[in-house]
Amino acid sequence: MSMIKNIGSSRNNREILPKENNNNFLKSFCFQDFFSKASQLFIITLIIFCVLIPNAQGEDIKESELANSGLSNTTDNQFCSSANTQVRRFILLVGATETGKSSFINTILNSQSKLTEKSRNSVTKSVEMINAGSSQILYPDDPSDSILYLIDTPGFFFNDSSLQNDKILQDIKDAFGCINTDSLDAVLIFGSATSDFYSLPISLLLLMKTFGEKITLSSLGITTKWDLLISPYEIDLATLSYKSPFITLVDWINDNGKQSLTQIQKSNQILKLSNSLKSIVPYKLQNLCTYNNYLTSTALNIQSNGTNRYISKTITVPQVTNTSFVESSNKTSCKLLYTTADLIDQRALSLQNASKTHTVKKTRSVTLNTTQIILIQEARYANIDICNGTNCLKLLDTRKYCIEHFIALKYDGNGGIYIAGAESNSLVHTSRTDCGDYYQGWVKVFSFDKQNKAYMNINTVGIGYEITCKGSVTWNTNIESSTIFTDCAWGMSGAQFPDITVNITVFSVSGELESKMLLSDYRQYCIGNFIAVKYDGINSIFVGGAESSQLVHRKKLNLMLFYIHKARSNCVTFYQGWLKIMDFNATGLTNFTISHEGADTNLTCRGSSNFEVNKTKTIIYTDCAWYFGGAQFPYIKVNFIANITNTTSAKAFLSDNRQHCIDYYIALKYDGNGCLYLSGADSNQQIQTTRNDCKNFNQNWTQIHEFNIVGISNVSISFSGTSNNKTCNGSANWRAYENNTQVFTNCFWNISGAQYPFIMVNVSLLPIGELSTVNFFNDSRKYCIDHFIAIKYDGVGGVYIAGAEPDKLIHTKRSDCGTYFQGWVKTIEFDTLNAETLYISHSGSDLGLTCSGTLNWNAKKENMTIFTDCSWSSGGAQFPLIYLNVTVTRSVQTCKAPEIYYSQIPYTVNFTYQTLEEYDANDYYPIEVYKEMAAIERSEVNTTVQETKYRVNVTMVNQTVEVERNDFSYYIEIAKNQMMDTYRKQIIK
Repeated sequence: MSMIKNIGSSRNNREILPKENNNNFLKSFCFQDFFSKASQLFIITLIIFCVLIPNAQGEDIKESELANSGLSNTTDNQFCSSANTQVRRFILLVGATETGKSSFINTILNSQSKLTEKSRNSVTKSVEMINAGSSQILYPDDPSDSILYLIDTPGFFFNDSSLQNDKILQDIKDAFGCINTDSLDAVLIFGSATSDFYSLPISLLLLMKTFGEKITLSSLGITTKWDLLISPYEIDLATLSYKSPFITLVDWINDNGKQSLTQIQKSNQILKLSNSLKSIVPYKLQNLCTYNNYLTSTALNIQSNGTNRYISKTITVPQVTNTSFVESSNKTSCKLLYTTADLIDQRALSLQNASKTHTVKKTRSVTLNTTQIILIQEARYANIDICNGTNCLKLLDTRKYCIEHFIALKYDGNGGIYIAGAESNSLVHTSRTDCGDYYQGWVKVFSFDKQNKAYMNINTVGIGYEITCKGSVTWNTNIESSTIFTDCAWGMSGAQFPDITVNITVFSVSGELESKMLLSDYRQYCIGNFIAVKYDGINSIFVGGAESSQLVHRKKLNLMLFYIHKARSNCVTFYQGWLKIMDFNATGLTNFTISHEGADTNLTCRGSSNFEVNKTKTIIYTDCAWYFGGAQFPYIKVNFIANITNTTSAKAFLSDNRQHCIDYYIALKYDGNGCLYLSGADSNQQIQTTRNDCKNFNQNWTQIHEFNIVGISNVSISFSGTSNNKTCNGSANWRAYENNTQVFTNCFWNISGAQYPFIMVNVSLLPIGELSTVNFFNDSRKYCIDHFIAIKYDGVGGVYIAGAEPDKLIHTKRSDCGTYFQGWVKTIEFDTLNAETLYISHSGSDLGLTCSGTLNWNAKKENMTIFTDCSWSSGGAQFPLIYLNVTVTRSVQTCKAPEIYYSQIPYTVNFTYQTLEEYDANDYYPIEVYKEMAAIERSEVNTTVQETKYRVNVTMVNQTVEVERNDFSYYIEIAKNQMMDTYRKQIIK
């Protein structure tokens, strides 16, 4: 059958594209890239049928004409056509209904082939492709045999028919499956200058939502019906309205039944359109694949981070109950026939003899009791703890408290979390007489081990007296903190007794808050029309309500002025004006995202915007508004998400080399917040501050380094200073979140007066996880050793060195040791968390002799070794400088997966079975077999007995659970709307 239908002449042909064309072509076109990113493995079977419609006269078009039309009757090629080298141009026409698309086609065809009418309905009912003859009419440089195809589409509706618009756009995408081309040469978007509603910008947005932002590079705006405007004011107003920074606009007057254009007017108009077409680029269908990939990637991020990721679902679960009942039954009891050994032996011999002459068969009934188990399956997390890389410690508390006005929350800085009630003066009440037996004063609700935990997020929900109060805070686990949630209160007379739910999530040092800062606020506001968000350019976020003032002009062009309302009388006691909702630490930040959601009067308004740090910005979200009478009072949840730019996310090295004034020892101090200091100390290890001989060199604590500790777990420090031909070295390894001070007494200058060494201090910042598998520690100092070097480990992170005499006893009071160390000296101490093994090596030299050795010990067990293979045997003690290196290997924990637990419900049942025992007469069994047979032979006695039995009843009941969404299209739609929000305010004025 032919798909080309004659319309008036041989060159004006219309092709009606199939309505139900399978769009799997586009899925195939994007298969490898699109579906790998979406991580959805499934097989797409490509079935593309090009339905050919017979022409009006019932005649078949020749194969050559069919090829020239851009369509084919074969399904071997994914474009439904064989190769064709002829130049063919494809131009897509879209726009609102009544904007003149069909009249435009008539003008190009120089005929009235397309029907037109003045109504609110689109004349074109489906996607149609018009053969407009030679493409030289719009592309003069094309060859003479080139063909121009105009793809006509139904008009858009801009009332409540968004679903109809979506269907039109989907039909356009489906039509591409039967066009033998990889691109569209142009997209013409029509808008009427006489319309009360300027639809062209919205039509452009609809195209961008379906085909991506690159469609604008291939689009021209065609504004029609200028000949129907009467006054200059109307023309100026329409001209102002149709300005667009995104696409070129071309004015157009159609040749229709009421208006006939001269040939010169027609030629000039077509020439103007032809010149404009030269400035745009074709839209490649591959761009659609790229756009789909972008939507999928964005949707996956929204799905993993979105607040609406989970939905409530009702499932059925078994509920088991036991019932008992009494049952009477006839029971056969048996009496043993052979009860003594003699009788059993005689009977066994008889049976054995009988088996030699004939086959012996015996059938017996056996009644047994057995216990069966019903298993109720239940999944839950077991042994939950903080694991490397995962924030999996979650705590929950629900109990009733006595709250007079506000909920108060406190953290003691050491793992303890408390809750209390506060009165209207924000003081915590402890002895109210109307509290009864309910909790008041500070009550500890949780206690956890804060080791290796960096942050916690706490959410509270209190419900009482028809009021729900919520609050949320994020605190550092090493800092004592407290807050009173004064933004929500029970202001009734007397105490209230709400049920308060406290949810706490504690993040490990490798948890989510090390790379992303999350803050949240939730309270009720007074909103006139719109929600507004402001950033002050420093570290504060504000929320306010905005309202509008409309200026109505001719042609219903609405110009609106927006401003923040501060004194609406109908706001009652709810917030209005700019309200500061949160402060944040801007250190290490370059940008952040604010998203909000508020609901009232059956309307939910949402918005999201990106902000740059240090740049003020105010946004009024006018795309969603409450236009009901009076103010609205929505609860608005505001989320703050900041991606931290951490310059120390990989291992960072810092270095400092300057001259200091040192009296005796070198000392280092770290404040636990990124600042490192160096000073000199005297012989009593006191920090020097006022030495007169220091000249102009640094003394007292001098800051030598400052760095950002976000994402850092450990600070590794080494230094070296030389003065008077003596070099002093030292090193330390400290936690990034703990303060430390150390005077390095293993090396000193004891010359009279101060020294002025250049001290090189190197700092290595080790990121989270760097020390999760291996730690390195070292130490060097002088010891008093009589004979042997001894090393000891206490099993809890301490490594010791001592000297041992020839009898292998540790010496502690030798008079010739002077001021050098003797006895057990703790040289290295480390955290044993997840530690498994430690490798120790040492080397000490004195009197031209060097003694060294290595050890490999279990990090969880005590150990000691005396190295007797090398010793200083000269008279008296020696004083070697011993270098000690310790390497700690740690295991990496992972969070345990949910374990399946089973609740077991036992019940007892009786069952009877029959057994057939058969013995062949030709077999001769041992006498023991026949004794067993004789021992169980018995006579039967029938009696009536009553038994108590149990029946297990299993019924299915409904239960509501939170499950993850499986409708991925929900997130695709959100991704499209986010892209639309980026351009909406720029396109629609």
